[in-house]
Amino acid sequence: MNKNQLKNYRMFLAVQNTLDHNTTTWCGNPKFTETKKMLDIEIDGIEILGEEASKTTKGMTRDKNMIRSALEKKSIALAGTMSAHASITENETLKSILITSKGALENKKETDLVVYSKTLTKHAESIQKVLMSEYGVTSSEIEDVNTTIAEFQPLIGNAKPEQSAINAAKRDIDDHIKQGKFLLKDVLDKLMIRYQFTDITFYNEYQQSRTIVDV
Repeated sequence: MNKNQLKNYRMFLAVQNTLDHNTTTWCGNPKFTETKKMLDIEIDGIEILGEEASKTTKGMTRDKNMIRSALEKKSIALAGTMSAHASITENETLKSILITSKGALENKKETDLVVYSKTLTKHAESIQKVLMSEYGVTSSEIEDVNTTIAEFQPLIGNAKPEQSAINAAKRDIDDHIKQGKFLLKDVLDKLMIRYQFTDITFYNEYQQSRTIVDV
């Protein structure tokens, strides 16, 4: 990432951290929740592309297709249990993001598969105690998905990317940053105004996290 991209990315992370630590304050607002989820996706996209843009070489230590297949299977298995839980608890928000079709995951682009699987494990970790006590899903199963993501992510793209591919990744980062800034400026910043009067501590933390610091 270039300097400007890195500054915005770090600001996004600071906002994400502030919101994650104040979930109970805003979770009752469906539009706030939806926008936060969209911001998380943009941040994940920047992270993945940032790693791609910084690489000059890329080695294949294992067969990429084999690792992708393993990631798909593990994600589907976890999503299946979570989908059942979402149905039982009538959690339509959770249910809407889950994919239990092998074909649907196979049709995803490599980057999109990683973004989805990361989102999946984040939600699984948030209900980990319930998954363990009521469905027998251990923490190691969730961690196994994360491990496979870490194995697959460096293999995205070609074995030896051309400079044009690196430049394309940087352009894609700009697209994610543009969308992230829109979500903040045009939606979350405005939704935060009410907390200036109802939860000033949260409001001040948010304003502080929105500050872009030079790197």
